[in-house]
Amino acid sequence: MLEEAWNLLSDDVKAILQSDESNLNALNTVDLGPKRPFSVSECALWARLTGPRFAAQVAAVVSLVEAPFNHSKATTVAKEVMAIK
Repeated sequence: MLEEAWNLLSDDVKAILQSDESNLNALNTVDLGPKRPFSVSECALWARLTGPRFAAQVAAVVSLVEAPFNHSKATTVAKEVMAIK
């Protein structure tokens, strides 16, 4: 599933994820890139890499659609992705 999600991402988003993977100990310094359509695929990969809460925060920061204050939808999607093995 993660390979399929990876293949759906743009090259720009792939580069962001690859760059940030090496800097997971300092998530507050991670470069999330510009505003963009935030897909379920990207959410899945962020969730696997950093956990569901950070994936929801990424969605709130980069998504072109304004996320609710509590990030509940993105967190729910990220948790569901984490549950799939």
